[in-house]
Amino acid sequence: MPLKLDAWDIAAQVRLERQNHKGSFLLVEGANDDRVLSRFSHEQHCSIVVAFGKPNVVGALNLLEEEGFPGTLGMIDADFDRIMAKTYSCENIIISQNHDVDADIFFSSAFDVFIRERAEPERLRQFLSAKGGDLRAAIMSSASQIACARLLSEQQTLKLKFVDLNFSNFISVDDLSCDIATLVHDLINNSPGTGITEPELLKKLKIAISKGYDPRQLCCGHDLMGILGIALRKCIGTNRDVHTWRSEIELGMRLAFDREAFEATAIYRAAKKWEAETPPYKILRF
Repeated sequence: MPLKLDAWDIAAQVRLERQNHKGSFLLVEGANDDRVLSRFSHEQHCSIVVAFGKPNVVGALNLLEEEGFPGTLGMIDADFDRIMAKTYSCENIIISQNHDVDADIFFSSAFDVFIRERAEPERLRQFLSAKGGDLRAAIMSSASQIACARLLSEQQTLKLKFVDLNFSNFISVDDLSCDIATLVHDLINNSPGTGITEPELLKKLKIAISKGYDPRQLCCGHDLMGILGIALRKCIGTNRDVHTWRSEIELGMRLAFDREAFEATAIYRAAKKWEAETPPYKILRF
């Protein structure tokens, strides 16, 4: 990520590119969003601009809208916005249907395509029999507990660090259950100077989990994909660890996310609606 890049820089980049590109601009948060949407965007009519973060997408859109700059659409992850009742004043913005775009892919038909390719049928059958027939629900159940810790950290500014957490320490390779005591222990060890003790965080986390938030708005795609990778090691497959890393699962899911899956998303419908209301600008190639 470029150092100190802000919304002004992104808006300036769009203005500069307008000198040569007369079509639309699609502002996205990061490179993964670019990888997903570039497969469905109209290469000649739409320029995708990576803004390096949600605040930059929103800020640049506000700046461009204030000056009446036409043909620019932004796409952002919902994150915890719906849970926290956060809204945006930008008109030209679309938001992921679930927590983020990776979660949108997880809840799409790409999941079923991916599982057919990667899971072992007999292990999958046995696991589904033990878990009520819903693999997604089993993954969401554990991901929700991690997500509640993420939500707590944001709501109460706990500054918990989730990067480099080893999910295998607290997600069971046998049944995908989450040991929240170990999760809390690892979070505290991974977050020096956070100012909260393990017993305090464990108590807060149990309360947050009991609130029953909508898992589709709560669970981030990274966590869902990471737990799916663990499932492929034993529960529903016998894949080697190196083939079940989160990055590998995310890559496979993106590849399985085809046109049919994309057209079933709220992002697709919102982009088509924006095109209809903002002629002659186009985003999508179909």
